[in-house]
This record gives sequence, C-alpha cells and structure tokens, in this order.
Amino acid sequence: MNKSLKVDQVYILDVSDSSSVIYGDTGNACSRSRTIAIERSIPIFRHAEGRFSDFSVFTRPVPTQILQSHSIPAFHSHNELSVTHIGSIHINEITASSSIQIGELHRGSMSSRMKYVKQESDIELGSSLAKSLKVY
Repeated sequence: MNKSLKVDQVYILDVSDSSSVIYGDTGNACSRSRTIAIERSIPIFRHAEGRFSDFSVFTRPVPTQILQSHSIPAFHSHNELSVTHIGSIHINEITASSSIQIGELHRGSMSSRMKYVKQESDIELGSSLAKSLKVY
C-alpha cells in the first residue's frame, strides 16, 4: 500500500546558512556550513580577514557515529489509512546547516562549524581616531 502525507500549511520565516527545506521523499541530504563571526566594540570591517585555516575548529575531523544495523531498534506501525494528515507547521528559523524534511529521508549528513571572536577596543569615543572611523 502506498502511503502519502498531506500538509495543509507550512509557514517558515527564515532559511539561511546552508540549510534546506525539502518537500517529498529524498534519498540523501547533505549540508555543510562554516562561519567566522567577529564582533567588535567598534564596527570596523577589514576586507579578507579571518581565514578558516587559522582556526583548528575548521580543520578537525567531524565526529561521526556509524550505526550497526543490529543496534537500530525496529519500529513497526500498523496504520489502515494510506494518508497521514498534518494541519500546519510553523517554523521561525532554519539555520546553520540544518534541514526540515516533510516526507521520508533515507540518509542525512549535516555539520556546522562556527568560530566566534569578540574583540574589545581601546579607542575612546569622541577621539579623533573614532571620528575618522565614523564611530559615534
């Protein structure tokens, strides 16, 4: 018997950073995200700063867990209906290499790496340097 899924409404506010929304059955899904976030007390952007190779978090291997077929618990369901019905799905944000799957996913592999750097500044507000950098 063929099974089908009926969804009346899907509301998603934001999808970003190597994330996906998949409707229907999928064999494989794979997404990767790498981010360097630099927060400064004075907002200065320096072109081409921060290389992924500068931070070990981006070069270490992604931990994986191989499941043996005998360790996966068996799941059996008896459903006389051929249609599963969902009224609505509301999602605020899908981000950082994540996925929402409506349907069957056979295999998924997602990973997200982020390096967050916070930099304080010794530049005093009101100084000539702050004014030249347009910091108010």
